[in-house]
Amino acid sequence: MFSEKVDISYIKSPIETGYFGRFIIPLTSSIRSDSYFIICDDDVIWGKRYFENMIRVVNDGSLATRNGRIIDENFQEYSPVPSKACQLNIHICYDEDIEYDFGGHTWAGLISWLRKAWNHIPISIENSEDFWISAALKSFYNIPTKTPKCPCPPKGIPIIPDMCAASDISAKEHIDAKIGNSIIGHNIRNKIIKETSSKFKYILLAKSNPKYVKSMSKKFVFGSSLFNLSDLRWKDVLLWQ
Repeated sequence: MFSEKVDISYIKSPIETGYFGRFIIPLTSSIRSDSYFIICDDDVIWGKRYFENMIRVVNDGSLATRNGRIIDENFQEYSPVPSKACQLNIHICYDEDIEYDFGGHTWAGLISWLRKAWNHIPISIENSEDFWISAALKSFYNIPTKTPKCPCPPKGIPIIPDMCAASDISAKEHIDAKIGNSIIGHNIRNKIIKETSSKFKYILLAKSNPKYVKSMSKKFVFGSSLFNLSDLRWKDVLLWQ
């Protein structure tokens, strides 16, 4: 329950703002710099304590995101989560916050961090907004990107989703953003990530902490059973991560 009045603003833009609009809208609010922001994609399902979990990560000094990506030496992005988890709809858990080069689906941080990030203008507004904000915050302000832990229960007990989040099945159905008459495709992501890394002098985790990157896949534990599809709240869950 809120102890104070909560103002809700509904904003409808007459133009498509592309992928970067989500990081501009919070700055239009007349709130303090030490206020939190939470940005959510519309294909994510979260437990009732997930936002609390994200804010905990923020309070520890990191940008919190729902999922994460590592960038290899060729500037290709990949997820260390075992692929069969996604293929088989197996939910997974992990007992510690995990650092990535960048993340997505949900973002939580401080308004002051957003303002700091925008001091470093992206090289392109067409794509790679997820990498841009993580690279800017890490390179210039030593603010890493981490995904909040999804605690593992005792063996044989299903994951309690309160502190966890998952992709909805609709996450597979990506639709490219459109600005004016231009459709912004994903084929330019690697190029932008490489150029942003160079401009911001961002050091990839694979270079700064290769042992950590190699050990990442071991941090994930497969759930003891497939998701309970009889629970209608979660019937369209694609992957716990």
